[in-house]
Amino acid sequence: MERLADVILTIWIVGMVTGAIKIIVSWWNRRREAKKYNYDGQTIWHDFFIKIDEEEAKKNPEGVPLTVEIYPIGQREQAIVGSARVIPEPTDSDRALILLHTEGWTEAHKRYKFKPKRTYVDLRSGIVVNELDTKITEDSDE
Repeated sequence: MERLADVILTIWIVGMVTGAIKIIVSWWNRRREAKKYNYDGQTIWHDFFIKIDEEEAKKNPEGVPLTVEIYPIGQREQAIVGSARVIPEPTDSDRALILLHTEGWTEAHKRYKFKPKRTYVDLRSGIVVNELDTKITEDSDE
């Protein structure tokens, strides 16, 4: 009879703890949504490079490349410009980009002064990555 009472007590405790956890998780999720903390769980790296590149590919199936300008913080004169083609997943230990056509893109950027659409700053490594808007307008060649 004691074992039956122990089993019933254990089941009751587990039920109470499980219910309490559900209440806490529900409360926490409502709080995150109210404060706009509802980030979908991906990393900033994923959102900047992979997700946007996928969206661009859907909009323009001909394949306008993701063109980026990369330089150390505060040293824009050392910038390298190229089209990013191989972008590792954010879970890779080394976040590296393979840039294609760097000489051509660097020369085009010097001539047309492409404006950055968005900027990714990696504070740990001290690197700035600007996504460039490579549309050439009439006032670009000044």
